[in-house]
Amino acid sequence: MFDTYNRVYASNVARQARRNISDAQRIVDAKNERIGELENEVWAFAAGMGAMSETLDEALALLDEKCGGAEHNPLRKESDTKIVIPNGDREGENIQERDRIFLVSLKRIVEKNCPHIGSWKTLIRKYSFI
Repeated sequence: MFDTYNRVYASNVARQARRNISDAQRIVDAKNERIGELENEVWAFAAGMGAMSETLDEALALLDEKCGGAEHNPLRKESDTKIVIPNGDREGENIQERDRIFLVSLKRIVEKNCPHIGSWKTLIRKYSFI
């Protein structure tokens, strides 16, 4: 009698284990799919930011031309704030007025909408936004 009980019990435990394995695999597959979607979103955002940066460069070049050179462009003038760019192509330079406008906007957006991603200063250092 105990033999039959143990066999039935073992069979039920094995069946439940197989169900748990298949449930766990479904969860892992769903998570991997979501990770893939998020990676695509990150790459799309990075491409959009790159395009925005190039658009800004083109607009600044046109503004330079209209102002009679980069030295007369109000957005290229050195900002009153003495902040040095921490990394990237312009590392070590003092920020320009256009950078100050960007930093003020970035700070406002990060503090208001997404404080969970960290300080706006950390984003600047980590991702070389300017």
